[in-house]
Parts: sequence; C-alpha cells; structure tokens
Amino acid sequence: MAGIRRAFLLTSLERYLVLGMNFGVIAVVSRLLTPAEIGLAVLGTSLLSLAETLREFGTASYLIQERNITQDRVRTAFTVMTVLSVLIFAVVVALAGPLAEMYGEERLAPYLRVIALGFLAGPVSAPIVALLRREMAFGAVVLVNVASSLANAVVTVGLVLLGEGYMSFAWGGLAWCVSAALLAVAMRPDTSIFRFRLSDWRGAVAFGGYNSATAILNRFYEVLPYLLLGRMQSAGSVGLFQRAMLLCQLPERSLLAGVMGVALPALAAEARQGGGLARPYLRALCYLTAVQWPVLLLLGLLAYPAVGLLLGSQWLPVVPIVQVLCIAQVFAFPAPLTYPVLVAAGAVRDTLVSSLIALPPSAVVLFFAAGSGIEAVAASMVVLLPLQVWVAVWFIRRRIGFRWGEILRAVAGSAAVALGTSLAPVTAIALHGFRTDLPLGMGILAGVGGVIGWALALRLIGHPLGGELRHVADRLRDRLRAAPLLAGRPPA
Repeated sequence: MAGIRRAFLLTSLERYLVLGMNFGVIAVVSRLLTPAEIGLAVLGTSLLSLAETLREFGTASYLIQERNITQDRVRTAFTVMTVLSVLIFAVVVALAGPLAEMYGEERLAPYLRVIALGFLAGPVSAPIVALLRREMAFGAVVLVNVASSLANAVVTVGLVLLGEGYMSFAWGGLAWCVSAALLAVAMRPDTSIFRFRLSDWRGAVAFGGYNSATAILNRFYEVLPYLLLGRMQSAGSVGLFQRAMLLCQLPERSLLAGVMGVALPALAAEARQGGGLARPYLRALCYLTAVQWPVLLLLGLLAYPAVGLLLGSQWLPVVPIVQVLCIAQVFAFPAPLTYPVLVAAGAVRDTLVSSLIALPPSAVVLFFAAGSGIEAVAASMVVLLPLQVWVAVWFIRRRIGFRWGEILRAVAGSAAVALGTSLAPVTAIALHGFRTDLPLGMGILAGVGGVIGWALALRLIGHPLGGELRHVADRLRDRLRAAPLLAGRPPA
C-alpha cells in the first residue's frame, strides 16, 4: 500500500504540474487565437489521434501487464511499434492533402504533416516509459512527462506570440515527442532494447490486436463529435465544443489522471500476486467520486466566471454547453478504471466487446445530433454516457465479482461530500438573484467556499478519502520535521 501511495503522489504531482502548464497555455492562446483557429488545430489533432492509437498497438499495456517480461519481448514490442510508426507516418503524409480537401481546409495539410513527424519518436519513448511504470519507477516517469510538457508549452506559446497561429500547436506537439524520447533514454539508458526482434510476435500481436481495436474504437468515438461538427458545422463550432469538453473533463483528465498512471501497474501487480480486484476497485471508486463529483458540481454552478477567467470573454457562449456536459460527466465516474481493471483481470477481450456493444449506437445518435449543432451534441451525452458506463460495469462485475449495491454504498459518501461542496456556490447564486452569471470576484469567493465546504464535508462524514489525505499530511509533516535545517541540526 505504501508503494501505491507513493506512486499515486508522484503521478498526481506530475499531473498537477502538467495541468498548470496546460492551462497556462490555454489561457494565453484562447485570448490570442479565434475559435476557428483553435478548432482547426483540434480537427487536425483529432484526425491524427486515430493513427496514434493504432501506432501504439497496445505495446505499453502489454509490457506492463505481461507476467514474465523478457528482453526478447521488449524488443518485439519495440519492433512492432517501429514498423507501425513508419508505415503510419507514410500514410498520413500521403493522405494529408485529400483529408484537407474533404474538410475544405487547405491549412490542415501542413498541420497533419508536422504532427506526423512525432510518430517517429514514439518507438523510443513508449517502451521505456512502459518499463518504468512496470517497475513502479514513477519518479523517472514524472520527470519525462513534466519536462516534455514544458517543452510543448514553451514552443506552442512562443510561436503563438510570434504570429504562427494554429501551426504553433503542431510544432509544440513535435517538440513534446522529441523531448520525451530524449528524456526517456536519459532516465533508462539501456539501448539494448532497441534491436529488431519478432521472437514473441504472437503474444504481442494477440494482446495488441484486441487492445488496439478497443483503443481505436474508443478514440474514434472520443473525437467523433469534432469530426462531425467540422464536417457539418464549422471549425469555429469545433473550437467551441472542444473548449467546453476540456473544462468539463477537467476532473477526469487532470485531477484524476494520477489514478490512470498508477491504476494499471498497481492492479496488474495485485493480480500477479493472486489478490482479488473487487475491493481495490470499489475503494478506488469511492476515492474518485469524492474528487470528481464535487469538482463537476462546482464547475457546473460556476461555469460563467470559470469560462471568463480561464478562456476569456470570447468563449462565454460555451457556458450552457459546459453546464450540460458537467451533468453528463457525473455518470462517467467508473470510466477511468474500466480499462485497467479489465486488463489486470486478463480480460482485454472484454474491453473490445463492451465497446462494440455501447459505442456504435452512441455514434449513430451523435451523427444526428451534430446536424443540429453543439447544443444537441452536448444534450445527447446526458443519455449516452450512462448507457456506456452501465455496459462497462456489467463486464467488470462478471470478471471480478461484486454486487450493484456495493457500488452504491461505495459512492454514497461522495454524493454527500458533493452536496456539502455546493452550499457556498448555491448561496452565491441565490444572492445574485438566482442567476449563474456571477461576477468574477463573487465566483472566486464561491469557489473558495466550495473547497472549504468539501474539506469540512470529508471530515464530518468521515469519508475514507479524508483519512488518506490526513495520512499523507502526517507523512509530509514527519519528513519536514526530520529535515536537518527544520529540526535545528546542521546539514551533513
């Protein structure tokens, strides 16, 4: 447990640092670029994210979950990824022009070609980072991810300030890929893994086949709203919807991203040792919802000042979209754990089957909703996300064994914590004539009150997360007291 706590703290530290940099970039570029320019970059990145998912071919997860890892298996993963990277790079470069024509945006072609160059660095960084995660060496992983994100932020913002517009995102992405590869080698300078081998190709392809099919299906569904809006509406609509999604997915993709980095290695280690996965899964849901639900409630209630502060006044039209998407995201609380739990349980095939059941009908609904605009797409997700989560949890129950009532009991305390968090924002809205367009100062005070309400609710309810946070605080205090200067001792 101590090792998992340390890994979670390190990974959370990484995510907070990356989050700060990313939102710094967002705050700057959202004020300097138009929604149409940002939408164009989002559209290009969405198209290439499908190719990126295929290029990975599940090699990172394969190296983490494989019970008996050998040098040949690592080299096989490197070989598979290298071959796919070169092939996909060539295909993207060849199709950049036709894809730009299809969307009626000539500027897409150079964007796609620059971003595709980053594929060639992936076979260097991905296997090393996967091995570091398997070895629970999260300090090195944090350094790689934070430093490469810093390179991305500096290049992107610098080029935007120099007037490079939407192409700044492409060059920033390339800087991230190259710096990640160089830093990964520096953290684990074992270049012997970079040799071409196919001795264990059957195992890698068997795992990668299911994993990649699942990942591509899920990634396609994830970017489908942008692709449909770009085709049926405009690049400006893509930019507006992406910024709304960015804000409402804040808890899952940033505050809870530390869980994603630790979950698969920790659960895989538990499974290798013969431990059951039901208890850690339910405990994780309890902790996740105690953070995710309060943040979503705060964001939904304070969407107007939050959008104005983070993005600028030109993005205020997305406020109602953010509020609707926050409601939808409340139902997605099991999503961060679905993939790591099924893979750790040896059920990678179930990840594909569950996606095939839930995502195709959801895609049909999105197709018709996109024709009516971003409001209809947001509203459709209030129905689609609960459906997808129910299917995923059904498969998880079948593999690790727990009752539906146990989930309700695990998250009941988190619902009470979320209500406690909402007291200050609701009071502020009532004082403002029951309108949500709070002035910035009032919104900040309401947000601070919400955070205080969250902390008090954790303590009053006796939520398990409160105990974990107190344990972390005690450990930090003990370490600070033991520090030579703070303890009144001269440094050695």
